[in-house]
Amino acid sequence: RTHADFAAVVRSLPPPVPFTPPARRRQEPLEISSSISGVRLEGRWQAGRLTKIETGLGDVTIDLTEAEFDDWDVKIVVHVNLGSITVIAPRGLDVRQVGRGTAVNSTLKEPIPGFPVVQLSASSNMGTIRLMHPKERRRRRWGWRRRRRQAASRS
Repeated sequence: RTHADFAAVVRSLPPPVPFTPPARRRQEPLEISSSISGVRLEGRWQAGRLTKIETGLGDVTIDLTEAEFDDWDVKIVVHVNLGSITVIAPRGLDVRQVGRGTAVNSTLKEPIPGFPVVQLSASSNMGTIRLMHPKERRRRRWGWRRRRRQAASRS
Protein backbone atom coordinates (compact mmCIF):
# COMPACT_ATOMS: atom_id res chain seq x y z
CA ARG A 1 0.00 0.00 0.00
CA THR A 2 2.90 2.37 0.67
CA HIS A 3 6.43 2.77 -0.67
CA ALA A 4 7.80 1.36 2.60
CA ASP A 5 5.64 -1.78 2.26
CA PHE A 6 6.74 -2.22 -1.34
CA ALA A 7 10.40 -1.68 -0.38
CA ALA A 8 10.11 -4.35 2.33
CA VAL A 9 8.73 -6.84 -0.20
CA VAL A 10 11.49 -6.02 -2.72
CA ARG A 11 14.18 -6.45 -0.04
CA SER A 12 12.78 -9.90 0.84
CA LEU A 13 13.31 -11.08 -2.76
CA PRO A 14 16.72 -12.11 -4.16
CA PRO A 15 18.86 -8.98 -4.54
CA PRO A 16 18.70 -7.13 -7.88
CA VAL A 17 22.47 -6.53 -7.89
CA PRO A 18 25.25 -8.93 -6.87
CA PHE A 19 26.42 -8.66 -3.27
CA THR A 20 29.91 -9.48 -2.02
CA PRO A 21 30.04 -12.63 0.13
CA PRO A 22 30.30 -11.69 3.85
CA ALA A 23 33.83 -13.12 4.19
CA ARG A 24 35.15 -10.83 1.41
CA ARG A 25 33.46 -7.57 2.44
CA ARG A 26 35.75 -4.62 3.09
CA GLN A 27 36.06 -3.33 6.63
CA GLU A 28 38.00 -0.22 5.55
CA PRO A 29 37.08 2.25 2.79
CA LEU A 30 38.19 1.65 -0.80
CA GLU A 31 40.44 4.62 -1.66
CA ILE A 32 41.70 5.34 -5.18
CA SER A 33 43.95 8.30 -5.87
CA SER A 34 45.57 9.50 -9.08
CA SER A 35 47.42 12.70 -9.88
CA ILE A 36 47.48 12.77 -13.69
CA SER A 37 45.61 9.80 -15.17
CA GLY A 38 41.91 9.05 -15.10
CA VAL A 39 40.10 6.28 -13.22
CA ARG A 40 37.77 3.68 -14.80
CA LEU A 41 35.83 1.31 -12.56
CA GLU A 42 33.90 -1.01 -14.86
CA GLY A 43 33.09 -4.67 -15.21
CA ARG A 44 33.06 -6.77 -12.04
CA TRP A 45 34.46 -4.70 -9.17
CA GLN A 46 33.70 -4.42 -5.46
CA ALA A 47 31.91 -1.29 -4.28
CA GLY A 48 32.71 -0.99 -0.58
CA ARG A 49 30.44 0.65 1.95
CA LEU A 50 32.59 3.75 1.41
CA THR A 51 34.50 4.31 -1.83
CA LYS A 52 36.69 7.43 -2.23
CA ILE A 53 38.13 8.46 -5.58
CA GLU A 54 40.31 11.52 -6.13
CA THR A 55 42.16 12.64 -9.26
CA GLY A 56 44.00 15.80 -10.14
CA LEU A 57 43.75 15.60 -13.91
CA GLY A 58 41.67 13.05 -15.80
CA ASP A 59 38.20 11.65 -16.21
CA VAL A 60 36.49 9.30 -13.75
CA THR A 61 34.04 6.64 -14.96
CA ILE A 62 32.15 4.56 -12.39
CA ASP A 63 30.08 1.78 -13.95
CA LEU A 64 27.79 0.17 -11.36
CA THR A 65 26.03 -2.25 -13.74
CA GLU A 66 28.21 -5.27 -12.81
CA ALA A 67 29.65 -4.05 -9.49
CA GLU A 68 29.39 -6.19 -6.33
CA PHE A 69 27.93 -4.24 -3.43
CA ASP A 70 29.14 -4.71 0.16
CA ASP A 71 25.87 -3.39 1.61
CA TRP A 72 22.39 -2.17 0.65
CA ASP A 73 23.61 1.40 1.30
CA VAL A 74 26.88 2.41 -0.39
CA LYS A 75 28.56 5.83 -0.29
CA ILE A 76 30.80 7.00 -3.15
CA VAL A 77 32.86 10.19 -2.77
CA VAL A 78 34.49 11.51 -5.96
CA HIS A 79 36.58 14.67 -6.43
CA VAL A 80 38.22 15.72 -9.69
CA ASN A 81 40.19 18.94 -10.16
CA LEU A 82 40.16 19.00 -13.97
CA GLY A 83 38.05 16.40 -15.76
CA SER A 84 34.60 14.89 -15.97
CA ILE A 85 32.80 12.37 -13.76
CA THR A 86 30.45 9.79 -15.30
CA VAL A 87 28.37 7.40 -13.19
CA ILE A 88 26.54 4.60 -15.01
CA ALA A 89 23.81 3.03 -12.86
CA PRO A 90 21.51 0.10 -13.68
CA ARG A 91 17.83 0.87 -13.97
CA GLY A 92 16.03 0.89 -10.62
CA LEU A 93 19.12 1.69 -8.55
CA ASP A 94 18.60 4.68 -6.23
CA VAL A 95 21.45 7.19 -6.74
CA ARG A 96 21.12 10.08 -4.28
CA GLN A 97 23.29 13.15 -4.61
CA VAL A 98 24.68 14.39 -1.31
CA GLY A 99 27.40 16.81 -0.31
CA ARG A 100 28.55 19.82 -2.28
CA GLY A 101 26.24 21.41 -4.78
CA THR A 102 27.85 20.94 -8.20
CA ALA A 103 25.86 21.08 -11.43
CA VAL A 104 24.91 17.55 -12.48
CA ASN A 105 23.49 16.33 -15.78
CA SER A 106 21.26 13.40 -14.85
CA THR A 107 19.19 11.20 -17.17
CA LEU A 108 18.38 8.60 -14.50
CA LYS A 109 14.85 7.23 -14.34
CA GLU A 110 12.83 6.93 -11.13
CA PRO A 111 14.37 4.40 -8.67
CA ILE A 112 12.52 1.30 -7.51
CA PRO A 113 11.77 1.31 -3.76
CA GLY A 114 13.77 -1.35 -1.93
CA PHE A 115 16.66 -1.41 -4.42
CA PRO A 116 20.14 -0.60 -3.07
CA VAL A 117 20.94 3.06 -2.42
CA VAL A 118 24.11 4.79 -3.63
CA GLN A 119 24.86 8.08 -1.92
CA LEU A 120 27.00 10.02 -4.37
CA SER A 121 29.09 13.00 -3.32
CA ALA A 122 30.72 14.20 -6.54
CA SER A 123 32.57 17.44 -7.17
CA SER A 124 34.66 18.78 -10.03
CA ASN A 125 36.50 22.10 -10.07
CA MET A 126 36.54 22.26 -13.88
CA GLY A 127 34.49 19.60 -15.59
CA THR A 128 31.08 18.00 -15.86
CA ILE A 129 29.25 15.43 -13.77
CA ARG A 130 26.93 13.05 -15.59
CA LEU A 131 24.60 10.35 -14.23
CA MET A 132 23.17 7.92 -16.77
CA HIS A 133 21.85 4.43 -17.42
CA PRO A 134 23.80 2.03 -19.64
CA LYS A 135 23.19 2.59 -23.31
CA GLU A 136 21.06 -0.03 -24.97
CA ARG A 137 22.69 -1.76 -27.87
CA ARG A 138 20.92 -1.21 -31.15
CA ARG A 139 20.06 -4.28 -33.14
CA ARG A 140 20.74 -4.17 -36.82
CA ARG A 141 17.53 -5.09 -38.50
CA TRP A 142 18.10 -5.06 -42.22
CA GLY A 143 21.86 -4.86 -42.55
CA TRP A 144 22.14 -8.42 -43.79
CA ARG A 145 19.83 -7.67 -46.73
CA ARG A 146 21.96 -4.73 -47.85
CA ARG A 147 25.13 -6.79 -47.68
CA ARG A 148 23.47 -9.61 -49.64
CA ARG A 149 22.31 -7.17 -52.37
CA GLN A 150 25.77 -5.59 -52.60
CA ALA A 151 27.41 -9.00 -52.91
CA ALA A 152 24.90 -10.07 -55.61
CA SER A 153 25.46 -6.87 -57.62
CA ARG A 154 29.23 -7.40 -57.62
CA SER A 155 28.87 -10.91 -59.08
